[in-house]
Amino acid sequence: MVMNRVYRVGNGVLAAFGLAAVLAVGGVWLQLAGDDAGVLITLSVVGGMLLLVALVGAWLVRTATIVDARGITIRGMYRSTRLLWPEVQELRVEENPSAAFNSDIPAENVYVYDRSAKRHALPHLNGKSVGPGFTYEIRRIRETWERQRGADWRPTPRVVSDVAERERFGASPWLTAIPFAVLGVFVGMGIMFVGMYAGWSVFGPWSMAVTPVVLYAGVVLWGLRRRRRARPRT
Repeated sequence: MVMNRVYRVGNGVLAAFGLAAVLAVGGVWLQLAGDDAGVLITLSVVGGMLLLVALVGAWLVRTATIVDARGITIRGMYRSTRLLWPEVQELRVEENPSAAFNSDIPAENVYVYDRSAKRHALPHLNGKSVGPGFTYEIRRIRETWERQRGADWRPTPRVVSDVAERERFGASPWLTAIPFAVLGVFVGMGIMFVGMYAGWSVFGPWSMAVTPVVLYAGVVLWGLRRRRRARPRT
């Protein structure tokens, strides 16, 4: 059976985004008009919001993952990347750590590795966009890849090493540290309120800005050091 699929954002997501954009831009416009903010300020703020909405909307419409009998096309905002099946070194479904804090984003993301060990995210190929058939679609893509990559296909050593490292340590420290930064906002808020209640002026509003940065940097450094120490010495 020939594999021919285009994975893009669903119409429901586009409709929800459009409605939210109209409400947000319209609400800000009415608020500024009611406060007599002035024509220049109103146009600047509303114009900036419209530009942001246009960019996000264009990204949602433009990006896609296209799978056919010859390979995968990763269509980005400004350019597309084409990988033939023999060039694909690995296909991985990985957990998204940020999903623990937001149920509206995909719990899993799909990535492919090319021959240079570069890792490519596959846009809109996830449980949120695909729906209940996500596992079936991944299985079909993997079967097509294994069938079309050729009998002489071999994974490159660098990709094997990178994948083994991800299997052992999970996602990149730069990504896994994001939830800790979010936690740091609430920790900093608690420190600020305790400081205000106890009369400790040193613990001011800056706590909400500094604490997330400290936690994020600490988790990233710890993760990078852990991976470096686990690598074999040459």
